[in-house]
Amino acid sequence: GLTWLSERGRDALDLRQYTFVVAQALTRTESGDLAAGRAIADAAVAAAQGNAAVGDLTFARLAQTRALALMGQVPAALETIRQARDDLWSACPHSAMATVLLWAEADALIRAGDHMRAERVVRALPVSESRTMLAARVLGPHQPARVARVMTNLRATSPAVEAHRRLQLAECYVTTDAGLSGSHLVQGARLAHQHGMAMILLDHPRLVELARKLANRDPDVALSQLIAAADGTRTNQMGEVVPVGAPLALSAGELELLRWLPGRQTRADIAEGLGISVNTVKTRMQRLFRKLDVSTRDEAIAAARRRGLLPP
Repeated sequence: GLTWLSERGRDALDLRQYTFVVAQALTRTESGDLAAGRAIADAAVAAAQGNAAVGDLTFARLAQTRALALMGQVPAALETIRQARDDLWSACPHSAMATVLLWAEADALIRAGDHMRAERVVRALPVSESRTMLAARVLGPHQPARVARVMTNLRATSPAVEAHRRLQLAECYVTTDAGLSGSHLVQGARLAHQHGMAMILLDHPRLVELARKLANRDPDVALSQLIAAADGTRTNQMGEVVPVGAPLALSAGELELLRWLPGRQTRADIAEGLGISVNTVKTRMQRLFRKLDVSTRDEAIAAARRRGLLPP
């Protein structure tokens, strides 16, 4: 649809064809190009505000939420969900789309490590395959045997669900049966790779280290691609590995400061090394943390490495 419009010199947003634009944003996001996915979703939200039905705006915000969550910007994702819910309830308090927002909220809370709140949200969802998969992500670390039984008996209705089911089973056995866990991981990874689900390991972070070990022992294209995406990189059409995530407008001073963070020096030591005042170090650090959407040095280092701003 987008190609057809483009060939005729028309723009989907100008024509208010938000379904095309949101689908494009989600496709780019799931394939690993988070910056493009976020930018397209942001444009859809901006265009839809005041000019579209609340359903179109909600779907655009859901695409925005997914990109933010995968970038690790969970507070921003939760705020976007709140805005979407407020608008939806104001216009249509009994809309079925409230369920989709609950799904997105549970996903964001799981990423934030707030499993208690996530479990409450999951319980509010109607019984479905999606609810079962979310519940597995919440309960898996604490009740692996129970979750393994459910995942074994689940008959997936789509390749995406089957890929997640395999990876969830891999998580269940990761500490008790390395061989079985690895087998499920490889099958899930190949299915995810086949269907463009480059970011799937970020939904199952406990498997990243196992994936690295398997890829080092027996190189596998699917695993390598998923690991690269989980580490904050993707392979472009030229075969080059490039960082993903929203582009950051870091100043030269902020970039210079960033390179000092892994050394664990105090602010005074950094100020002396850079030839600036301690107050300037403090100000630059606050700006840097805000741009990276983090609150501690360790989080800043991890976020910078995911974006390729620091070496691994």
